Amino acid sequence: MRFITLAAASLASVSLVSPAFSQSPTPQAAGSGATQAQFAITVLEPGAEPRREFRYDLEAGQTEAMVMRMAVDQSIAADGVMGREMTLPTMVMELDLETTELATGEGEKPEGTIEATFEFVSLSASDREGSPEGSAEMITEALGGYTTVSGGLTLEPTGRLTQLRIDANPETPPAVQQSLMQTVAALRNVFTPFPDEAVGVGAQWRIDMVIPFPSFTMAQRIEYTLEEIDGDVVTLSMEVSQGAPGEQTIEDTRGEWESEVAEISGGGEGSVVIDLKRLAPVESDLTISSRVVVNSTQGDRTAQTVVQSATRVATTGEKK
Repeated sequence: MRFITLAAASLASVSLVSPAFSQSPTPQAAGSGATQAQFAITVLEPGAEPRREFRYDLEAGQTEAMVMRMAVDQSIAADGVMGREMTLPTMVMELDLETTELATGEGEKPEGTIEATFEFVSLSASDREGSPEGSAEMITEALGGYTTVSGGLTLEPTGRLTQLRIDANPETPPAVQQSLMQTVAALRNVFTPFPDEAVGVGAQWRIDMVIPFPSFTMAQRIEYTLEEIDGDVVTLSMEVSQGAPGEQTIEDTRGEWESEVAEISGGGEGSVVIDLKRLAPVESDLTISSRVVVNSTQGDRTAQTVVQSATRVATTGEKK
């Protein structure tokens, strides 16, 4: 159970790294409706001529494989006293994706809107410097039977994710299932939205969003720069900043404490290579640091908890 808990902590950290591609809130289980974060995109610089409109151009039935690797360093302090510092093993998640349908434009969805399914086929861990000896092997063994998670998504031709659906395995223990669902939420980080208008090399655009998590809401800004165009392959760099959109309280289901989020801050940078004829990016790499401060009261008692994390998420993808 200790290593399931350790794995759950690693998986859950993905949802705090809502890096460069975050566009929707925590995904809903099967049967619920579409979910969508508050989202705005602003072109800061159109870039050099020639310019073009960037749209995904997929084929129904095409299948792809994607690998996501995540490394997390995390510390938790209570009332200024350092409690836990963790260097977690690198989590390795392998997925299969299939484009199932492309909208014709005759209905409500814009022409070219992509319907796709995904399935996690493998979840494992690998040791890295500083992680507990043998923890990767034990995490892999502990989670090996709980990776049956699949679902579907809807993607506009510009790359904006508008729906993410999860079909979880009902036999998976609740704590692991929740962590796996948070991991699936990282899929929102895979798709890069382009502006509606034409842009060229050197173009810059900004995405502002408000993302709800189970315990708090985070404001996030991503600024993209179009570095290179090679046919349908596009290279982008990005800078990310995170903050709190306002005062927030955290519900204590036991009714013992009153808590509020005093601070959410973070930032990072990375890059992504996109092939417009593929659903998953060719490759992406993002490093981001986050800090969350929670103040709590219970009568005359007060407490402060500070959670800091440094996370690197990298993906690779290929057609099958």
